[in-house]
Amino acid sequence: MIRKRAVKALANDRGEFNPSSVAIGSIVGTIVILGSMSVPLVVIPQFQDRTASENVASVARAQHGALSATSGYQSSGDLEKYRWITTMPENVATRVGQGGSCFTVIGKSKTDNLWVMEQDDEKPREAPGRWASDCLSSSEFEDLASSVGGTINATGALGKPTVRQAGTKVRWGAVEGATTYEVIVANENGRTVETVASTVADISGADLPGARISVTAKNPNQTGQTTSITVAP
Repeated sequence: MIRKRAVKALANDRGEFNPSSVAIGSIVGTIVILGSMSVPLVVIPQFQDRTASENVASVARAQHGALSATSGYQSSGDLEKYRWITTMPENVATRVGQGGSCFTVIGKSKTDNLWVMEQDDEKPREAPGRWASDCLSSSEFEDLASSVGGTINATGALGKPTVRQAGTKVRWGAVEGATTYEVIVANENGRTVETVASTVADISGADLPGARISVTAKNPNQTGQTTSITVAP
């Protein structure tokens, strides 16, 4: 319809074409063609990135499904073996860390962008050139990225603190890269969560027999491994 209207407008009053109208018609036609060609150039990369992101999210959902049934995240082989996922999507890989308590899923789109999702993420995130994993060490994360054809410079998860308790005082060793520590005390009276910048906290109930004390190192970009101890009865 656009082409017909353009042709009609370029005809003179007698319905004839002259050299000028033909030249203008050629320009208009070229603009229309280029305009129609430019749409896929923009849409296709966006579609490819969205597909990769959705594939990563589907594997993360399978990991959460496996956790609810087995109390642990699973390798890619076991996700397929026990049918948590039908088949691993192309250019997507997953790996568990910290004894199956966390996972990383990474996918590469055909635009060469990397998409990552870990156990606490609500949706996949596009990975920049440098990445701080909440689950894997730097070498493990880089290997996982390499398995889908990606290259990344990872910092890895924060380390695990050493924890000790004396009365209501909880102390732990400093972890390199940590700016705060999350301290959780669970006992017969309930659960207390505190975030502190030091390496000591005074928490009521930390001295109760059977109390479970957990400390996790954190910074704005990373969550480290958790150390838990139980107060002797």
